[in-house]
Amino acid sequence: MKILCIGLAVASAGAAVHAGEPSIPLQSALRTRGTGSIVALDGLDPLTTATIAVDRAVSPGKMIYCGSPEYCPGSGVLYRDTFTTDTDVRLYLYHVNASKRPMRFSIVLEPVGGPAVVDVKNSIVIGPSIDYFSVGRLSSFIQLGRPVPREPRRIRVDGITLLDEDLDRRVCPPGRTEPLVHSLHDLRVVSGTVRVSSVAVEERADTVARFPTLTLLSRDKNHDRGTYDGLTIRLNAIDTYSTADGVRHLRLADGKTDGWLPGGDATLKTDEPYRGAYGVIYRVHLRLASPDGRRVALVLNPRGGGLGGAVSVETPGHGRSTGYTPDLGLGTVNAKEEAVILGKWNPRVTPEVTIVWTPPGAASLPVEWLLIPY
Repeated sequence: MKILCIGLAVASAGAAVHAGEPSIPLQSALRTRGTGSIVALDGLDPLTTATIAVDRAVSPGKMIYCGSPEYCPGSGVLYRDTFTTDTDVRLYLYHVNASKRPMRFSIVLEPVGGPAVVDVKNSIVIGPSIDYFSVGRLSSFIQLGRPVPREPRRIRVDGITLLDEDLDRRVCPPGRTEPLVHSLHDLRVVSGTVRVSSVAVEERADTVARFPTLTLLSRDKNHDRGTYDGLTIRLNAIDTYSTADGVRHLRLADGKTDGWLPGGDATLKTDEPYRGAYGVIYRVHLRLASPDGRRVALVLNPRGGGLGGAVSVETPGHGRSTGYTPDLGLGTVNAKEEAVILGKWNPRVTPEVTIVWTPPGAASLPVEWLLIPY
C-alpha cells in the first residue's frame, strides 16, 4: 500500500479557514434532506478544501471492459482474451446497435487445450434501452445491493458454449437513438484454460453455429476495450475525520490522483490503462469523530458532467443498505455547484463507516466526495 493524497491542496491558511466551513443554507439543507437528495453547495468550492489522505490497495483479478466499438456496426467479435485456472474475471459489456438491422450481443466460452470449468458468481443483464443513464443507474444499484447467490452457476466448457442465454436472447433493434445493451458477469475459472469472447450476431442467427465465422471488429478511437488488473479499489482513510476539521474532499476516478487500472487490449497486444473504472468497486473506509457535537454528511459532487448511480453503506452492527443517488425521479446530478447526499451520520453513534460505490455506466467522471460537518 502507499499513501495517496487525492485532490488539490488548500491555497493558504486563510483560505482553509474560509473554505473549510459550509454555509448556513448548506448546513440547513444537509440537516433536513435525506440520502439521495440533491443540495446546492452554496459557494463551497471542493477544490479549495483540504484533502483526505488514504491508503490505496487494489484487489487481484481481471477486469474486462468491452465497450469498443461502442456503436456496433454489425456482426463480429467485439473483444476476446484467454484466462487460466483460479482467475477471477469481471466482464463488462457495453454496446449499442448502430447497424441498420436487429442484432444480438452475446458472450462465448471456448476451452483451450482441453475441457474447462467456469463458475458464474453474479450476472446483470439490462437492456436494450435508449435511456443510457437509467441503465447505468440500475446496473449500479443491482451490483451493489443485490445479494450474491450462495452457490455459483457452474458451466462445463467442452466446446463453444454460451455464457448467458438470457443475454443471448435479447434482440437489440436499430433506431434513430441506438438502443444500449449492458451486462456485468463475475466469473471464476475453476479448472482449465478458457477463451472468453464478446460477440454481435444477427437477430435470427444461432450464436454457437455463427461464432466460428465471425471476425474481429476494429475498435473506435474514443472508447476502451481491454483487460485490466484489479476488481476492487480499497481506500482507507489514514486519519480519523473530525467535524472540527471542516470540509474535506476525496477525488475519485480521475486517472491522476486516483490512477487508472493498468492493462491493455489483448486482441491488439497493446498496453493502455482502463480510463474510467466503470464496473470496478470502490470500498472507502472512514473513521469519524465529533468533538463539537456536529454531525457529518458525505456528498458526491460531479466534475465532468451528469451522473446517476447508487451507493451502499456499511456500518458495524447495522449491516448494509443500498440506495439510488440521486433518488429515482430526481434525474441526474449535473452541475459543479451541486452535490448528491451519499450518507449522514452522528460520529458519536457511528464512529466508522464503509461506503461502497462504482462508477455507473454513461456517467461523466471524475467526482469529488466531500465530508461536510453540519
